[in-house]
Order: sequence, then C-alpha cells, then structure tokens
Amino acid sequence: MPQTPGDLTRHNCLAYRFTSSNTIDRWSFTSPDEEQHTQIVDPKGNAVFNDDDSMLQAALQGVGLVKHLDLRVRHYLSDGSLVRVLAPWCPPFPGFYLYVPSRAQMPAKIRALMDFLIEKRTQLA
Repeated sequence: MPQTPGDLTRHNCLAYRFTSSNTIDRWSFTSPDEEQHTQIVDPKGNAVFNDDDSMLQAALQGVGLVKHLDLRVRHYLSDGSLVRVLAPWCPPFPGFYLYVPSRAQMPAKIRALMDFLIEKRTQLA
C-alpha cells in the first residue's frame, strides 16, 4: 500500500472526469507534518469515470484506488469492503456549509433546503 502520495504512481488510480469541463479531478493531499503542505496528484490508471457510483463499484471490485468523500464510503470502510490508505495525508472532511444572507425573512425554499440537508446529515451519522 502507498505510504505517501508519491507512491500512488505504482498503483492503478481510478480517475473522475468532470462532465462540465472535461477535466480529470486531481487528488489533493495534506502532509501530516507541521507545515501541512499540499501535494497534488494526477491519478493515473486504466479507468476514468464520470459518475460516482460506477467509480465506487469499480473500487469495490478491486479494480483500483479511489479518493472519495468520507460520507460516501463510510459504510464500506466500516464493513471492510474498502480500506483507507494514506490516512495521515487525508484529514477528515469537516462537512459542507450552507451560507445564507440572513435568517430573518428567510425564503421558504431555503428553509426547506436546510431542513432537508440536516435530515440527510442525521441519517448519515
């Protein structure tokens, strides 16, 4: 297993292509030392995906390594279907934030979105 992001060149890394820009998502890692410098890696492998489900299924079948959100792979990590590599280089993702101008006179659509996101987050916890 890789010990540093530089070791990824020896592994089949499954890439994600953004359909809007046709670019490959680069993997970003934060060093575990005090400087916490960022290292960017262009994933190299034999497969490129443009949807998360297919990419995740390939990883589950042992095709290669993926870099994905904790929320999406938590179940697979807990049941052992996937294993975390480079853990010191991947600090936990704190989550998403929704910024709104003010809670006073908040539009009903924004309140509904907030309630929906809070409910989904609770289900994932």
